[in-house]
Amino acid sequence: MPEVIFVPGCLREIQVFKFMEKKKYIILLLMISGVLSVCADKSFSFFDVIKNMGVKKCLYGREASAKMSGTLDLSFKKSNQYPAMIFGKKFLERQSDWSGYKGLEIVIKNNGSKTAAMSVRIDDSPKPNPAQRKHCRFVKLTVPADGKFHSIYCAFEPTTLNFHVMRGQPRLPLEEYGRCFQGDSKFNLSKIYKVDLFMARPREGGDFSIKQILLTSKNFPKKPFVDKYGQFKCEDWPGKIHRDSDFSAQLSEEQQDNAKYLEKDYGFDSFGGWAKAPKKFDATGSFRVEKVNGKWWFIDPNGNLFWSVGICRAKTLSLVRVSGNYEWFFDKLPEQNSEFGKFYFRGPDRYNFFEANLYRKLGPDYKGKISDYITNRFKSWGVNTKGAWTDSFALTDGELLPFTVTVKLNFTEPHKRIHDVYSEKFQNELVKQMEYWRKYIDDNSRLKPYILGLFIDNELSWDRVIKSSNYRYVQHFFKKRSDSKTRDKCIQLLQDRYKSIKKLNNSWNTNYKSWNDLKGITFSPQQLSAAKSDLSAMTTMIAEKYFSDCRKMAKKYFPDKLYMGCRFNPWNREAVEVACKYCDVLSFNIYMAKPTDKTFSYPSQIKIAEKYDKPILVGEFHFGALDRGMFHGGLRKVKNQEARGKSYYQYVDAGLKNPYIIGVHWYQYQDQPLTSRHQDWENYNLGFVSITDTPYKELIKWARKINFNIYNIRYSEKK
Repeated sequence: MPEVIFVPGCLREIQVFKFMEKKKYIILLLMISGVLSVCADKSFSFFDVIKNMGVKKCLYGREASAKMSGTLDLSFKKSNQYPAMIFGKKFLERQSDWSGYKGLEIVIKNNGSKTAAMSVRIDDSPKPNPAQRKHCRFVKLTVPADGKFHSIYCAFEPTTLNFHVMRGQPRLPLEEYGRCFQGDSKFNLSKIYKVDLFMARPREGGDFSIKQILLTSKNFPKKPFVDKYGQFKCEDWPGKIHRDSDFSAQLSEEQQDNAKYLEKDYGFDSFGGWAKAPKKFDATGSFRVEKVNGKWWFIDPNGNLFWSVGICRAKTLSLVRVSGNYEWFFDKLPEQNSEFGKFYFRGPDRYNFFEANLYRKLGPDYKGKISDYITNRFKSWGVNTKGAWTDSFALTDGELLPFTVTVKLNFTEPHKRIHDVYSEKFQNELVKQMEYWRKYIDDNSRLKPYILGLFIDNELSWDRVIKSSNYRYVQHFFKKRSDSKTRDKCIQLLQDRYKSIKKLNNSWNTNYKSWNDLKGITFSPQQLSAAKSDLSAMTTMIAEKYFSDCRKMAKKYFPDKLYMGCRFNPWNREAVEVACKYCDVLSFNIYMAKPTDKTFSYPSQIKIAEKYDKPILVGEFHFGALDRGMFHGGLRKVKNQEARGKSYYQYVDAGLKNPYIIGVHWYQYQDQPLTSRHQDWENYNLGFVSITDTPYKELIKWARKINFNIYNIRYSEKK
């Protein structure tokens, strides 16, 4: 019996007859209409090898079974694990080198009554690590229960398509676009060890029929999937922009809706404080904090109680990569010298769909309108604070709202979000940025009373806690071989503690010959455990230097303003306890269902606040969904836009009812670009408005329900 290799698209088949006794191969090329068909695509059919060898010789199951009946029928059991049918060694002996192929073509049908996902995993080693995505790659095929076969192309190399630059992958129509394998970037296609067809924790199991599995050298079908407005082309949803005239219709509808809320008197003063509170406090002309009836509050410049409801990053800059290998994503990119070419940023590589849409919506003079436009939106939504990363013009122009100053320091260790705090470079950077902000505020003096407080830095890498602290900040400096003032201080601390390297070795169970050997070391798990008290002491020392210097500069340049820390995420106990000594307000970015939830394995922010009696401001939170054409739901995913709104309400409500939390700030004003923002891979649905400046009505509905009632809830809630 010959082995048969089908080559779809070439209108011929190649039969390879293997004569075992003579060890020869004869290739018969069938000619169509008397003409030899020459095919550029090479391919290899799994399906036909299974036919020839039999299912049992090719596949073995784990909570799954397979049979051949014209099609390869797979049945996966209900499981909380990963039921799979696995192609093992005997099968892969026929074709273990996939380096000459560009993808898999799978013709598959879902036999169930509901949409179900089957995944394919390929390993290049007998010891893959799926959790860390080492020596393996995956592709997920979500197949509708429509009774039809779907031919799906799965590309091996996501880098050739640049899908790897998106945290959330495009939901492209299966047969038009195919899918991409994700996983180990150094995967070796020349030696495939194992292939799994599996389902991930199927609640109801699954049944599929496969008509073909084919290795192919064909290229991924590159069809644009982003329209001229920056939206996903392949889906429709309420509020999607289909033509330019939709912008004006949306604007008119929104302005009428907002006006109903702007006209009402909610008892707020000019800063958004509670003008009708039962008690008034000293008016100092600046925001401050005070504990009232067992609960922490901001006190606004007029002396009124204030609880901060904010939105971060109210700005128009929203860049996406559009050139080179990214260009094929986009349907209609404008010429650089055209009307909409002005929205390219410093050359042809990055484009700002969001600002281009504001131009369409508000007209050529949109820049002069945008500050009041954002402020009116915020006030109509019950939002009283412009949070971190807000554009300067959105702060200075038109009517003002309270805002946070975010002093962004350039990291001395840029790829680690870490500062060499004892270095002259860090000190100079701190002074430079504080002087910039003082000049900016002096030049715009009417902003001064509206400063809620100062953040310095954002999300420093204090730790990455899993089960216990690993003191990441300190470890970094010991790993460095180059000069580091902070490491020198750490070694000095160890010398003061142990006096000799011999005593350190006894404590750490090491064999260093001199103190100089500590430069360029990596701590083993055993060393981390043995050195825990020393690492803790070094972390405390570094935090003391960092927070004391930041407070000193904050009070030097802004003596009557609140210093609100570094927006912790991640954090450890040592760093936060030191921050309590120097910060007027602790700040945490808390991406949980509620701000009072314990965050991952980090020490509880609420318990620390209770211990040191410190107020907390939540610098960032959000919720996202996939029902408006976006590819990723962000750091807290929910079912749909209605669920986003309800989650917002519950989050703010939990903050209001906690005596230590004095505000929560949503991140961010608008969605990130569909195919990811230019500086990293994030493409989240996290905005109050979309990339076309379309408000999310469900989110705004729920925001209004609670934001206009914050003071009644906060004041009446018993401690």
